[in-house]
Amino acid sequence: MNRAELIKFVCGKLNIDEGAADETRVADIIDDMIPYMNDILGAEYDYSAPGNARMLFINACMYEFNDALDDFAKNYLGEIIKERMKNEVGNDEE
Repeated sequence: MNRAELIKFVCGKLNIDEGAADETRVADIIDDMIPYMNDILGAEYDYSAPGNARMLFINACMYEFNDALDDFAKNYLGEIIKERMKNEVGNDEE
């Protein structure tokens, strides 16, 4: 999934019509959320691939879209820790 498809996917989750003014805002949010999520999850991800990381990424985008990113880490702390632990275990095995 390229950037344009990821934007379309996130817009779909946010119920934003294609071409809507908010689509540009979503694109900016995605550009900001990729490094943010890589940092808090402790690894680089392909957020287009199904799984826990994508679920967290989409939810982070939704929180940021609603100007509530501060609440994201609090509400998803358990999932973030679980994903970080998978990364740390994977790095230790290498």
